[in-house]
Amino acid sequence: MRSASGLVVDQVTHFYGNFCAVRQADLRITPGQVHCLLGPSGSGKSTLLRLVAGLETLQQGSIHIDGIEVAAAGRSMPPERRPIGFVFQDYALFPHLDVLRNVLFGMDEGTAIQRRQEARRLLERVGMADHASAMPHTLSGGQQQRVALARALAREPTIMLLDEPFSGLDTRLRHDIRQDTLAVLKAAGVATLMVTHDPSEALAASDLISVIRQGRIVQCGVPGEVYGNSANRDIAEVFGPVNCLRTTASNGSVATPFGRLDATGMADGQTADVLLRPESLVLTRRKVTGAARDGLAIGTIRGLVREGGVLHLDVLLDDGTDLRVHDLARHDWQVGTAVHVGLATDAAMVRGAV
Repeated sequence: MRSASGLVVDQVTHFYGNFCAVRQADLRITPGQVHCLLGPSGSGKSTLLRLVAGLETLQQGSIHIDGIEVAAAGRSMPPERRPIGFVFQDYALFPHLDVLRNVLFGMDEGTAIQRRQEARRLLERVGMADHASAMPHTLSGGQQQRVALARALAREPTIMLLDEPFSGLDTRLRHDIRQDTLAVLKAAGVATLMVTHDPSEALAASDLISVIRQGRIVQCGVPGEVYGNSANRDIAEVFGPVNCLRTTASNGSVATPFGRLDATGMADGQTADVLLRPESLVLTRRKVTGAARDGLAIGTIRGLVREGGVLHLDVLLDDGTDLRVHDLARHDWQVGTAVHVGLATDAAMVRGAV
C-alpha cells in the first residue's frame, strides 16, 4: 500500500552558474492530489519539475517520494529508479511504434502476455482501446495526450509530472481532455505535479496552487484562496484584472469610496492597496440626482463590452476613481447609466503597497 507521504520537496535551491533558478522551494503533494505550479517562462517551474524527475542533479535541499529520499545534495537516485511518470508538452510518443507498443515501452515487469493485457487495460482506461494498432501521426492531439498518459501510467508511478500537457490542444478539447486525464490520476491515487503558465487552467484543474516567481514560491493555497485572498497585488494580477485603490491606513482601517475597511495589523500612515476583483463590485441603478448611501459609491457607466455571458463595464465614480466591473450580460446596462456601486461581502483585499 502506498505511503501517505506522496511527494515532499524540502528547501530546494538550484543554480545554473551564478543564476538562481529555484530558491528554497517547498512542496507537499499527497496521493490523489493535483498540485499546479503556476508561473511565467523563466520562473523556475520547469527546473523544479526536472529536479523531481531526476533530470537535473540536486544541489541544495532534499526530495522524498513516499518517505524515500530520491535526491539530496551530493546524492541522487537515477530517474529510471524513481516511481514517477512524466507527460511532456509534445507528448514525446515514439513515431515508429504503434499505440500499443508505445504503452508497452513503459513496462518492465511480467510476462509478454501479462504486459500486453495490462497495456490494453490502460488504453481502455484512457479511452484509446480502439486505437491500439494506430500510429501516432494518425492521432489527434487529444488522442496523443491520452496515449502519453497511458504510457506514463504503465510504470505504476507514485508521482505524475505534467509539463504543460494541454497547451497544444485547441480550446474546444482542452477542458474535456484535462478533466478526463486528472480524473484518471485521482482515481489511481497518484500525486500529480502539473506545470502551467495559464492561471485559468490552474484554477480549474488543481487542488492546490503554488505561484512561483523568479525561482521562489510566493504563495501556496487552494484555488479560492490564491484568487480571492492573494498575498499581494502582483499575485492578484496573475489571476486576472483587479482594481487597485491606493490609500493610507489609520486606526486599523483604510478609507475607500465604499466606506472604511478593516486593515488590522497595518501601522498608522502605512500606504495600502485595496484590491477589488471586477466581479466583487455590485451595481444598482440610481437617479441622476440621487445622493450616495452608506457603503455605496456613486458613478456613471462610461463603457461596456459584451463577452459571452459577461458584461465588462468601465465605471467612473464621482470622485474620479475609474473601476472595472463584471456583471451578467442579461442586465441591460447602457453607457451613461447612473449607478450606485457597492462591495460584495468580504470582497476586498487590503495589502501593504509595494
